[in-house]
Amino acid sequence: MSGVAPSSFDLGKNRSERAQRKQTMKAPTVLPLMTRQQLVAFLNANGFPVSEATLNKLCAPKVNQGPPIAQFWGKRPLYQPAPALEWARSMLRDKPSDIAGQAETSGPV
Repeated sequence: MSGVAPSSFDLGKNRSERAQRKQTMKAPTVLPLMTRQQLVAFLNANGFPVSEATLNKLCAPKVNQGPPIAQFWGKRPLYQPAPALEWARSMLRDKPSDIAGQAETSGPV
């Protein structure tokens, strides 16, 4: 046996198939991560009138009622649009909350 065994593997054909598969592969359709400032603009554009100051207060560690954080870039929290919209929808209420009215109905402490 002299030399290399015959092979049915055609290197040129496989290269062209791989190149063709790369061209037909679709990029993921995940929306980009957003900073809190970008998130405010996104929520406003989608009909949720929230200011940057209000969102900052809700996201403060002591309050901890802001949208879910997807990842961090250094110390900066980044948010995904879809969960942030779900969070904003969950904040909707049928009636405005009346803190003073709740205190009166709860009776003396």
